[in-house]
Amino acid sequence: MSKEDGTSLTKEDPPSVEDIKQKIRDQVEDIIDFCTRTESDNFFKFEKQIQTRVSALGCMFFQLFLMSFQNKFNYSKWLDSGLYYMGSLVSRKIKTIYGEARYWRNYVMTKEKKKRVDAIR
Repeated sequence: MSKEDGTSLTKEDPPSVEDIKQKIRDQVEDIIDFCTRTESDNFFKFEKQIQTRVSALGCMFFQLFLMSFQNKFNYSKWLDSGLYYMGSLVSRKIKTIYGEARYWRNYVMTKEKKKRVDAIR
């Protein structure tokens, strides 16, 4: 379940970068198997089925990029100032040319107004 702004209403742990990498590897193997075992003589049908699989794979690559970026992002500029604190890790979704990709990110919160600050711009 999610709010209109794309944030999740339920607490769920994000996948690790290694988990995402393995999921990508598994998906590539599934696509290879699909290509070699499909016996359809209908090229258009095959093309549509491949498109769906490749789009899902594209979303996984975006998720990998975003989660890797999140893990490396340096929040010290905000936290060291004493004006901010680390908020919770929030699930977000982004629309890509391949479909919707889900990722997680931390928000930096101001101490005085208790509102979210976008550290990543």
